[in-house]
Amino acid sequence: MKITYLSAAWCGPCKRFFPVLKEFCSKNNIELVKEDVDTNTDLAIKYSVKSIPFLILTNGSKELTASGMKTPKELTNLVSSLE
Repeated sequence: MKITYLSAAWCGPCKRFFPVLKEFCSKNNIELVKEDVDTNTDLAIKYSVKSIPFLILTNGSKELTASGMKTPKELTNLVSSLE
């Protein structure tokens, strides 16, 4: 399982959400990749990112995207939907 986290240095919600996401991934043995939408525009375009923070959850060939801040319970539900 991998979560790619798209954010920006200027984004307040992104700054507040990242520690929550980082702790969640650490506790659940999930790989976390952080990408900045301002420097990785290709990825942002590929996924039609309209708002950040933006998550790309990948489990093998299964993929799910979500935007906005999430609680640990919401993250658990997202991860569970890919298992």
